[in-house]
Amino acid sequence: MSQKVKVALIVVLSALLVPAGLLFAVSDQEIEKMRQAMPDKPVVKPEQPRHMLVFNLTEGFNHTSIPYWAKALEIMAEKTGAFTIEHSEDKAVFSTESLARFDAICFNNTVGLRFNPAQREALMAFVNGGKGIVGIHAATDNFPDWPEASHMMGGVFQGHPWNADRGEWAIKLDEPDHPLMASFEGKGFRVNDEIYRTNLPFYSRERQRVLMSLDMSDPATRNVRGVVPEDEDTGISWIKPYGKGRIFYCSLGHTHHITWTTPILWHYLAGIQYALGDLKVDDTPLGDPAAAMDTEPVKALIEKIKTYDWGRSRVDLIELQSIIQQNYESPANLLAIERLLLPLLSAESNRAVQDFVCRELSVIGTGVSVPALTALLDTLDTEHMARYALERIPDAAVDTALLRKLNQASETNSKIGLISSLGRRRSKDAVAPLGRIAAASDKPAAKAAVQALGAIGTPQAGTALRELRASFATDLQPYRLEALVVCADNLLADGNTAQAMILYEELYKADNPSLIRVAALTGISQAGRTRFGQLLPAAVKSDDAVVQACAIRLVAQVREPAVIEAVVSSMSGLSDAARVSLLAALTVNGHPSGRQAAESAMSSPNASVRIAGLRAIGVLGNGSSVVPLAKAAAATTSDRNERDAARETLNQIQGDDVADAIIRGIRQTVGQADTELVAVELLRAIPARGITTANALLFEMAQHPSGRVAQEAVRSLQSSVTQDDIPAAVNLLVNQPGTTAEAVALAAVEQIPDLNRRATVLLTGIERAESSAAKVSIVRVLGRLGDPQAVGTIRRLRASSDSSVSDAAFRAMLDWPGMDFFDEIHTLATTGPDSTDKVLAFRTYIRLLASGKGKTESEIVNALTEALTMTDRLQEQRSILAALGELSSESALRQAQKMMDNAELRAEAEAAVVGISTRLIERNPDAAIAALQAISEQTSNNTLRQQIRRLVTQAESRIGHILSWQISGPYMQVNKSAEELFDFAFLPETNPAQAQWTPMTTSGGRSNFWLMDLASVMDGSDRVAYARAVLVSPQEIKAILEIGSDDGVKVWLNGQVVHRNNVTRGVTQGEDKVDVQLRQGENELMLKITQGASDWGFCVRVTNTDGSPMRGLSVK
Repeated sequence: MSQKVKVALIVVLSALLVPAGLLFAVSDQEIEKMRQAMPDKPVVKPEQPRHMLVFNLTEGFNHTSIPYWAKALEIMAEKTGAFTIEHSEDKAVFSTESLARFDAICFNNTVGLRFNPAQREALMAFVNGGKGIVGIHAATDNFPDWPEASHMMGGVFQGHPWNADRGEWAIKLDEPDHPLMASFEGKGFRVNDEIYRTNLPFYSRERQRVLMSLDMSDPATRNVRGVVPEDEDTGISWIKPYGKGRIFYCSLGHTHHITWTTPILWHYLAGIQYALGDLKVDDTPLGDPAAAMDTEPVKALIEKIKTYDWGRSRVDLIELQSIIQQNYESPANLLAIERLLLPLLSAESNRAVQDFVCRELSVIGTGVSVPALTALLDTLDTEHMARYALERIPDAAVDTALLRKLNQASETNSKIGLISSLGRRRSKDAVAPLGRIAAASDKPAAKAAVQALGAIGTPQAGTALRELRASFATDLQPYRLEALVVCADNLLADGNTAQAMILYEELYKADNPSLIRVAALTGISQAGRTRFGQLLPAAVKSDDAVVQACAIRLVAQVREPAVIEAVVSSMSGLSDAARVSLLAALTVNGHPSGRQAAESAMSSPNASVRIAGLRAIGVLGNGSSVVPLAKAAAATTSDRNERDAARETLNQIQGDDVADAIIRGIRQTVGQADTELVAVELLRAIPARGITTANALLFEMAQHPSGRVAQEAVRSLQSSVTQDDIPAAVNLLVNQPGTTAEAVALAAVEQIPDLNRRATVLLTGIERAESSAAKVSIVRVLGRLGDPQAVGTIRRLRASSDSSVSDAAFRAMLDWPGMDFFDEIHTLATTGPDSTDKVLAFRTYIRLLASGKGKTESEIVNALTEALTMTDRLQEQRSILAALGELSSESALRQAQKMMDNAELRAEAEAAVVGISTRLIERNPDAAIAALQAISEQTSNNTLRQQIRRLVTQAESRIGHILSWQISGPYMQVNKSAEELFDFAFLPETNPAQAQWTPMTTSGGRSNFWLMDLASVMDGSDRVAYARAVLVSPQEIKAILEIGSDDGVKVWLNGQVVHRNNVTRGVTQGEDKVDVQLRQGENELMLKITQGASDWGFCVRVTNTDGSPMRGLSVK
């Protein structure tokens, strides 16, 4: 199949954005396999306890292996003790605060993740700060608009020619002696898995140490369909240093069995311990020598670029950028390009050329470019572009040049620009000069200087900022304080915790602005847990609302019990708004003290506090919270919001003891006037929580003398009743007949999988029912079941002398889902005396006809046409037109068109014609177009006219395409390939009447409606399928069959082979063209399509001999 079709299928699957763990369950047998295969000790003893985040969210294709790896990592952590794990599918975890508790992050087959700027910054700070990343299989298929993350991971998904269903692939060990490869004992291996292609620029041996890769000397691996020369180096597993952190990635992990393959599991364990920082190994990228670059094309491009200016074509610029990107992995080649670019910075070049060169040098520039860029700093028109490049060049010569220019600068704006650049570069040598500028009288420059000192963020920069406290201008003090915050944050990120704490303590002083104190307290929470614990309780009670809000927010991350208890003890002195916020933070925190605070809040005089307490209990509570919650929900003084919150909490509260507590609570509270409503609330919670162990109690309560209790019990039974409860449900129906008991009985018997055995127990019940009400209820249930066993009983009860029973039986016949009472309904509807029963029977008759059960479309059209003559009531006529509108035949279309002359039914007739035409497009687009255009000319409905225009356009595009088929298959023979099956005659060739044929219509999307996708209804390889259609031609005519197929195709027309092409290919429209002669009337067309592997389908279009679409052709 073509890549376009494959991409379309991937996009459809990607729309299923549900949490991965909810879709696929790991069986107990598979878990046992994992345990048996899993390493039982760490590769190295951890230096300290390690905690790893396992992130399982996918925002694209949902791999079924996600829950397998989630479970495998749990077992690995448990058996080896090398680390502990925490699962998450919430991107909110990617904040600096949340990530602080982890040593590594594992991206478990995540696909299509997109992070906001704050999440990106948190992830990069995490890795650059010395933590680790583990990537499993699809982890390289994320962050499509974030190249920095792709460079970090070391590759980006670009396809997978090596599919798991195509075979096993050869893996070579690039470094058999590396510690991470010990489990393979120096031997390559073959693996049945899906292997990702990851080419340049993100995958590079210059940037990562590749441990194993595909062995392209293996013919089966090298000759897979879709492999290109760039796949010669396809890495499977690699490690790389990144900032102060470490990256480990392994492509293996698409198929489930990888999670119980011992050598691979040992490899993953070693990689995880490397990422965690415990396994010290050589991760220096080894790289490949790059070929020397031919600089002549670059020189030619540079000559053209000399004449570039803004507003002109950027073709030459883009071509040069492409050459630069192709040489990212070769520093020598980039240096050669850099030298060739430098002359374009001369004064002879215009600003547009200089701007372009500066932008490129910001990416590839080295110390070689510093003199030429420094010269541009002397001109106001070019200094900004020069600084843009210089700020990004990693060479100390830049700092020297910028400082020299700063000492020479006299113009304020130039000085500020240079100061800003030194700050962005975090130039340590600039601290002293910037301190002098900050202390001088030039306020704009002084402001820029303190901001730069903050960005530099060294201990010396912090000292300089502190020394300015007394001398700095009062109106500039806020900028100094902000710079101190930035400086402290940088010190903390660089590991200078003690220096950062000095600054944070100074910034937290009470005389500083609120927002500064908030930033300081946040920093202290990360830098000094002990000090933070000392400050937090007082901050929570602070009179400064801004500081208090920050402190309450930070409560969520506290782990010290004494600190949490101190915070909780202060709650009574807080405002109601603060108490609400604190309860939310305690909920996130999860400490047991939070439950005590929440329970206390439930008795607050303030409704908002009570609701916050209720919501907190939903996370922190247990079985002991059940009855208090039910009382809160039942309280007559509660408003609707509070009652809903109590119910919601009762439904979601966790704990193994909750279900038993609810059952126990019902028995304790039922039968007492003052607690009866509490029992009702507990009964309400049973179905909401999915409790299945309380049905005996519910049946008991369903017969309770209290109407409210009984009513709630019956309502709960409707969703919790099981097949085992059928006898009790029937007893309830006999003893307490009514609509609610009927719903319970219906729900119970519908649990029986055999549709024709559901009525048995009800039929027994009706024989022992003594009251008319009980019989009526049972008959109502029977009528909704449609079990043929009940037909005779319903007919008998229709003749009952008890009018209520007789009427119930008649209503059951009307509601009957099948056609068992069709004849009686038809007779009453067409020949019965005028009455309400006749009207009801007539409506049911139309409904049954519309269902189409047991009737051909021709029979339905005739019956509906007859029915139109039998009624003059508009309601029935409209229902008949609605039924016609669901059909797809030309006879139905003609009948609907006749009704358009009736002014009172015109709108319904028009809608019916449009509905029929919509379905007719696939088989007879010409007839559909004619009918639609006729309506468009007459209707006054503009919305309908617009819909018709779209449908006509759609129908025009389908003229000539055969979109309605019958298919048969698949057919195969043992040890025979698709090519060998091409000439093997299966049943559709030898006796088509005996073959099983099923309808199939177009399965492509809007852009490929012509595609008949056999792979969507059949699977497997080395097999064939047949497709047939009857083409109706208004005349004998020469035609061309335009055929596409995946793979080979053989074609019969009217029993004769007219085409054969035994090939391996994807579907392309009109790839084969066959001259044929269509006879007037019916023409039988049959295709045989072979399937090698992967995609499978075909398409057929009939044209005139000049290639134009053949009009007037229809499919029977």
